[in-house]
Amino acid sequence: MAEVNGNFGEVFYQLAEVNCNLWHEQEKVYEFEKVPVEKKDAVVKKLALLNLERNNCIDAINKQFSKLITQKITHNKCTSEKEQHAEYVDLPL
Repeated sequence: MAEVNGNFGEVFYQLAEVNCNLWHEQEKVYEFEKVPVEKKDAVVKKLALLNLERNNCIDAINKQFSKLITQKITHNKCTSEKEQHAEYVDLPL
């Protein structure tokens, strides 16, 4: 299973690739009776691993979004506090 890391674009690319591979593997399951008995375990295992990789990609995207939102909130809060402080400093006496 591939390690999930990189920026948004890289992780989204990896997710798209995993989804594509998962789609193709899932196609085998639609006609599972045609899969040779000796290959059935491998198909199921590959599906499980691809699904885990997909979940890891989604988790990585969620973490990056969470970090971005936290940074944005912190930045906006700091900017707002500076603007409020500037209002008090600029008051004429």
